[in-house]
Amino acid sequence: MIQEEQNIINNKYQGISAFGDVFTARKVRMEKDTTPPKDVVEWMAKLSLLNGVPFNYLVADERMLPRNRSGSSTSTITG
Repeated sequence: MIQEEQNIINNKYQGISAFGDVFTARKVRMEKDTTPPKDVVEWMAKLSLLNGVPFNYLVADERMLPRNRSGSSTSTITG
């Protein structure tokens, strides 16, 4: 990808090296490992499953919930 960008710039600016330092620094940053830390990945996975999110943050009003067979709202999560 970096080489493709460099080729486009070289073609457009016909070899002018005015941006050399910028692209060198960008290339170094792009070649670094950008894998997020394991604890961040785990936290995001749990968050995507809504683990740790309080139930009342998910439902604004208990009356919005469907009624269960007994006629009351299902305000508790069983698991």
